[in-house]
Amino acid sequence: MPVFKMTLIFATAAGLLGAAAFHAGLKSSVPARNAVLKESPKTITLTFTEGVILPATGISVLKADSTLVEKLIVRAVAGDTTVAGTLTRTLGPGSYLVKWRNGSADDGHVNSGIYAFKVVP
Repeated sequence: MPVFKMTLIFATAAGLLGAAAFHAGLKSSVPARNAVLKESPKTITLTFTEGVILPATGISVLKADSTLVEKLIVRAVAGDTTVAGTLTRTLGPGSYLVKWRNGSADDGHVNSGIYAFKVVP
C-alpha cells in the first residue's frame, strides 16, 4: 500500500477519534454505577469529562422497567463539569436507572447515557 494511502487512513482514524473526544462523557457519579445503597439518595451528582451547558443537561431517575420516577431540576455544583439534581421523593427498595444527557460547553455536542443502582432494605 502506498505511503500516501497509509497516511490518509491513519489521519482519518485519528480525526474520528479526536471528534469523539469533543463529547462530555460521564467521569463519575453519586450514587456510583451499580451502587447498592441502604437508603434512598437525596441527590444525584454527575461529573463529566469536560464542561457542560445547563439548558442542554438533564437527569431523570427511572424504575428498572424504565418508567419515569422523577425528572430532576439540574444545577451546577462545581464549575461547569459537575451537576446535581435533588430528588423530591424517597426511593423505595428496588433497582433504579439514572438517565442523563448533556451538551458540551465546548461545542454543544450532545451526549447521553444511563446507569443503574439499587436501594436495599
